[in-house]
Amino acid sequence: MEEISDRIGDAKLGDLWIPGTDDSAGDPGRSATGVHTIDGQLNSGVRYLDLRPTADTRGDYYLCHGGSERGDSMRTDISLADLLGVTRRFLEAHPYEIVIFDFGQTAEADDNHLVGRIMDEIGPYAVPAERGADVELRELWERRERAIIAYPFHRQANVRAEEYRARLWSAPADAAPGKAHFKVIASDFRNSARTVDICIALNRG
Repeated sequence: MEEISDRIGDAKLGDLWIPGTDDSAGDPGRSATGVHTIDGQLNSGVRYLDLRPTADTRGDYYLCHGGSERGDSMRTDISLADLLGVTRRFLEAHPYEIVIFDFGQTAEADDNHLVGRIMDEIGPYAVPAERGADVELRELWERRERAIIAYPFHRQANVRAEEYRARLWSAPADAAPGKAHFKVIASDFRNSARTVDICIALNRG
């Protein structure tokens, strides 16, 4: 977006085609996505990240490959702290880029603690859900709101801070159909021919 920001400022968020990765923290031994680090994906143009954190026995969060409910057997060595640090620095360095963080497949966790960790790092850039998909890019840039954080809607009530809940969008799996669709081209990097177009709904229903 940065290179064409002078031409797309009036465009609405929901009108964009957003390049993304499926299972963004994939294990290199199981999925070719893993050969690309998170910062490598961002620097290559990826703006939708499918993230699946799970907590270890000490309460530290790591990203999983595959269904996060499978726990440590599919856990990667990418910590949530590292992910958030990388993405925060990316957002700081690129003021015209917007990134969707989809935590929709997060395993059962202490939602209040997990969302607090996320907001501590990238919360200042979070787009409030009330903006919706009709907001113009120029408005988001001016407000410095460039991170869309999607989280399971049925678990958002577990987050005690209202200011945090207001910045959570509904994850694709439980968003109301027909609402605020974002068009995402999601690839697992195995084969460019297998890249598929999917439409995900990221509004609060």
